[in-house]
Amino acid sequence: MEGGKTPLLPKEELVAMGYSIILFANAAMQGAMRGSQKVLQALRDTGSLDSVIAELTPWEERQRLVRKPHFDQLELRYSDETA
Repeated sequence: MEGGKTPLLPKEELVAMGYSIILFANAAMQGAMRGSQKVLQALRDTGSLDSVIAELTPWEERQRLVRKPHFDQLELRYSDETA
């Protein structure tokens, strides 16, 4: 883990040492936190997303990742059209 006591080694070195499972348990969270800080600082400092727009996940990808089409289908299936 970045910031921990164990040195960060490339996958190839770890495999050569006999490891068959390598966990990067906090890497995505740490990356998300860093990205969030960068975007929020830009909003605070400039009042705009212009300088960080490339850091944002495109809208279509965001919708796919949160499974928006799936939930739209559930809404249609279970909605009470008489309300």
